[in-house]
Amino acid sequence: MKKLLRILGTLTGLLFVVGYFAFSTYFFSPFEGGLDADVAGLVPRRVQFFIAKGHLDRDFDSFPRLAAAEEFALDETWSSLLQSPEYNDLKEAIGLEGALEQIGAVAEELPLGLGPLEVFGGQELAIAGELKGDDLKQADWAAYGSINWAGKLAIEALRYPSLLNLEAQGIRAEDKGRYVTLTGSSLTRPIHIGRIRDVGIVGTGEELVADAFELENRQYQDSMLLRDEYRAFIRTGRRSPNGDDFELFCNLRGVCEELGISAAWPDQGADTFLPKFLGRYFQLNSLNQVAGFLDVDGGARVDLHASLSSELISPLMKKHYALDGIGHDDLLQNAALMAPADSAVFAYFNGDVGDLLNEALASAEPAMTQAMEDQFRATGQ
Repeated sequence: MKKLLRILGTLTGLLFVVGYFAFSTYFFSPFEGGLDADVAGLVPRRVQFFIAKGHLDRDFDSFPRLAAAEEFALDETWSSLLQSPEYNDLKEAIGLEGALEQIGAVAEELPLGLGPLEVFGGQELAIAGELKGDDLKQADWAAYGSINWAGKLAIEALRYPSLLNLEAQGIRAEDKGRYVTLTGSSLTRPIHIGRIRDVGIVGTGEELVADAFELENRQYQDSMLLRDEYRAFIRTGRRSPNGDDFELFCNLRGVCEELGISAAWPDQGADTFLPKFLGRYFQLNSLNQVAGFLDVDGGARVDLHASLSSELISPLMKKHYALDGIGHDDLLQNAALMAPADSAVFAYFNGDVGDLLNEALASAEPAMTQAMEDQFRATGQ
């Protein structure tokens, strides 16, 4: 009996060792470590847009149901927005209902009752990309998300199409070494999928996916993580104690050029007062990069910082931008008291009163200017 147990123990150990090395060779090492940096380190700094969020698994009860769905339903403003024709038109335009149905179908097929966010993006998720003209469908983008063992296994299994029965679905998988490219079936564009330790990368931009591996090799040099704006205004500027704000970055000038949006906005040559007046204090073409975060912990708060082109800023803008800002307490005490409690929007503009009056007069319609002049003449003074 002892001899039999020794033989069985030896065979079990041998099978374990062989199985371990076989699994590590064909799929991944069960004991490999995670990425030693934020997923922003895999995003090249040249991207035109970047948004990231940590701990998405806290924001959903079961994806795609929001954890705060009941609170939103009880809020009059949110409920009116969600029931508005504009919101329904937007859902139809972007195919939101169809996308959610597809996610639901995929979730039902996941093993062991796993949810989508447990497999991909629950801890960290970032989306970045570059526009290719004014057609958003042609944009190159990539999603970078944390993955668990099931996500790792699914990505590595793409190298063996027969395991997933891809050919029967009309999908062709091409192994390109560091990543796999999927084409065919209902895919309108090739999808490139790769993995770096516990981070999965999926995107239409092949160069973006390939760059992730190069950035890891170069210790994230030339990545979004080491970009000055990211370090100054996102990583050190967070206010949420959980550190799970939405991280935001946009090369606004590049986006406007790709979309064909006129940078001379607001139009100072407009016939109406508001764009003419606002255009004297702000011009879109003066903005370069915008970086910051959206904090949704206990309410919504946006904190954005923009770099400006000094040669495109007028003397009035320079004078106005040099003014001291207004503190939160001063805003509440001096301005917010004048706004009705049921206001939908409250905005405060801080500036030199003399400049404001001069620019308002210069921006007024000729008939309005003439009416004001007549009123002053009528005083006889």
